[in-house]
Amino acid sequence: MKNMGLAYKNSVRATDLATFNTAIDEFIELLETAKTADFKQHKTASLEGLDKVINQAKQAKQLATTRGLEAAKAPLKSIDELRKKYHELHEPPGFWELLFGKYK
Repeated sequence: MKNMGLAYKNSVRATDLATFNTAIDEFIELLETAKTADFKQHKTASLEGLDKVINQAKQAKQLATTRGLEAAKAPLKSIDELRKKYHELHEPPGFWELLFGKYK
């Protein structure tokens, strides 16, 4: 997970196309590897989330190649939003949630 986060950050911070392509390719490769993980809970939703992130990363790469790095920013931002959404599936319950249940 740390390597995946680092590859994502490197793609966001890239200032030239070569650096961006290296980082986004590594990110996509790590995502594909993550799909082989043994998800104990929410397997279908987790795989769906990974596929969505992979599609956004590929779209960002295509936009960066055809229209420049600035065009890739929108798909990269949506990746962060997807990360937040799908990470909630695997977070352990907090103290208050254990006492009172989910409040959503």
